[in-house]
Amino acid sequence: MIGILSATCFVFAMATMGFGATYDDVVVIYSPHPDDETLSFASTIMNATKGEAAVHVVMLTRGGASGAIHAVNQRLESMGEAPIEVKTFMEARIREATLALRRMGVPASHIHIRDYPDGALKPDHVAEEIRAFESEFPGALHATTTYLDRHPDHIAAGEALLTLYDSGHVARAQFHVPKYLWDNDMPGELDSWEPEWTAPYQEALNAFQIWLPEAGYYSVGYKSARGSFEQRAEEPRSRWHGPHGETQKNSTSTK
Repeated sequence: MIGILSATCFVFAMATMGFGATYDDVVVIYSPHPDDETLSFASTIMNATKGEAAVHVVMLTRGGASGAIHAVNQRLESMGEAPIEVKTFMEARIREATLALRRMGVPASHIHIRDYPDGALKPDHVAEEIRAFESEFPGALHATTTYLDRHPDHIAAGEALLTLYDSGHVARAQFHVPKYLWDNDMPGELDSWEPEWTAPYQEALNAFQIWLPEAGYYSVGYKSARGSFEQRAEEPRSRWHGPHGETQKNSTSTK
């Protein structure tokens, strides 16, 4: 049951609910698509890795439903090369996201690839992953996309985490807001950012711009969401809120 806390319990509330002030243990990020982890969670990842927290990233889908495959194949065909199949396209998306995460300091062993259906992700799929990581890392901070998003896969991930928070299965939850929704009166606040993180983050963004077909890189990220990558180069901070829209500034509740 959610109860009202006194002012003396405010710090305990932030730690329990996982608001951005503390990244000192285990952080698990559930990314619906390969690129969401870089576009929506960068400062959370950087705060956590630089603070010596163990960061795990779960790529829930391999991004096979993206229409960017058509742009990739058009470029290949213009070069006289054969088009790629969806399997190769998905492998390229995972390759880009993995390189970006490595450049942000996430160990390869902490990057977990799943194969849930892109465009048809269900809350039950995500809940299964969250329960497994909470069992392995009790008290971890769990972060995913907001349930207030407009993309069905993002909504499914957020609903799964919110349901598990409300039912008491997890105690710490963050919901991240994509940059394209910042002007839509979304709840949330910005994570901190240190100037020395800008260069490695730019390198992470650049991973999605690599065109090197012989090595399996097809610049999928930039073909899929170039505007989002350009926005992030200017504003790298993550925006997030807690359960039911709460933020560090307005939170006075916990279980």
